[in-house]
Parts: sequence; C-alpha cells; structure tokens
Amino acid sequence: MAAYLWALGLGAPAPVTGARGDGAPGAEALAAELDAAASQLEDPAHRSVPRDYVRGVHDALAWVCGRSERRP
Repeated sequence: MAAYLWALGLGAPAPVTGARGDGAPGAEALAAELDAAASQLEDPAHRSVPRDYVRGVHDALAWVCGRSERRP
C-alpha cells in the first residue's frame, strides 16, 4: 500500500529510501525506488525495513513500472 500511495503522489515518502518530493514521482524516481527495493532484497545486510515489506514494495512498483504483468 505504501508503494501505491507514494506512486500516486499522495504525500507519502518513498517507501524504501524515504525520499520526499512534490506530487507523483516520475518514471526515473519510480525506477530508482524499485532498484533500491531490489538491492535490499538481494543484500540483507543493507536492508533498512523488513523483508516482507520490501518484497511488497518491489512487487507493487514492478507492476506500476510495467516490469511485471502480475498485479500484487
């Protein structure tokens, strides 16, 4: 849910990095957040949030970005 709220620009910080911006993030910011989630899934030593949360963010943003046809 956090990923969707952030992607819609509803005032939520980026779900993994915590970055803030005005309005909905652009394609570049969405891709960067997706990459940050993927990085944390691959390297648990650098994970800043629980794995299940990161997995949910990753899957939601992958769908939003068109990198997955599977809607979480």
